[in-house]
Amino acid sequence: MNDPSIFGMFGAMTKGAAPDVLPKEEVNGLKVSTVNTHDMGFETAILDKNGAYCVQRYETKDQAEKGHQKWINMCKDGLTEIVEIGYGDIVEPEEIRLEANA
Repeated sequence: MNDPSIFGMFGAMTKGAAPDVLPKEEVNGLKVSTVNTHDMGFETAILDKNGAYCVQRYETKDQAEKGHQKWINMCKDGLTEIVEIGYGDIVEPEEIRLEANA
């Protein structure tokens, strides 16, 4: 069965991607997910109960690994607000108040 949620769409974007996917980590009700997408390269998203929000992109896998850990640490420190970075010239950055999963 297809998942029509934002989580399903985010997962669909990575299907068939290179195996450069870092293990998702759940911290304080938020998930940190870093993948190598076909269109934008390596990116980290924060997932809360309302959706998935891209927060940072990287040029290399090494940068992605360091960035992934940085976002995990920020979640451990109580991250509650982010700026979703948008998508090229199509979607503008947006401030998001995170709502952790119970």
